[in-house]
Amino acid sequence: MAGQNPKLRAPHLIISLAIGLALAALVGVGVRTAYPAPRVSEVEMQKLTDQQTALDKARAVAGGMSASHQAIYKRVEGEIAAQKRALTAGRTTWTLVSGFILVVFGALFMGGSLLRSLRPLALSDGLLLGGLVTLLYAGASSLLQGGSNVRYTVPAVALAAIGAMGYLKSVRSRAAEDGGRDTGDSMPPAA
Repeated sequence: MAGQNPKLRAPHLIISLAIGLALAALVGVGVRTAYPAPRVSEVEMQKLTDQQTALDKARAVAGGMSASHQAIYKRVEGEIAAQKRALTAGRTTWTLVSGFILVVFGALFMGGSLLRSLRPLALSDGLLLGGLVTLLYAGASSLLQGGSNVRYTVPAVALAAIGAMGYLKSVRSRAAEDGGRDTGDSMPPAA
């Protein structure tokens, strides 16, 4: 792009940004739609909460709880806690799986940008940007979901993919600038 006409740089940049952001948005929304986050049954949770509230009111009116009401109250509390634990475990798994799906798509986009025959360059740059934004989205969303320390694996894999693709892109760019000469500091071309 260094030897390109300055009048062509702005459209190239705009098209690359549009392609990149559209790809990242499409994949992000697509993954969240095709693989939705687990949810607790709102009807069941509301029923348990209403039961708990009714027992609290009965305790306030009666000045205490009978043994049978205490047993019911403890059972309701246990069911609420079990649903919350199940939701947390489900979200941890969902965060990991959806993050890896996003990493795969991001790496595919970035890998597609490395194809030499990919023209126009705005498409190649758009794929590169789309892959980068998708990988950043995967890492950030998994970190922000909370949960266990396993959530750090998605950003680590995304970072490794970004590093590998950046290395490959720089090696290919350097080889193109050298005009195909063997300088000894780049990888041989793929067969």
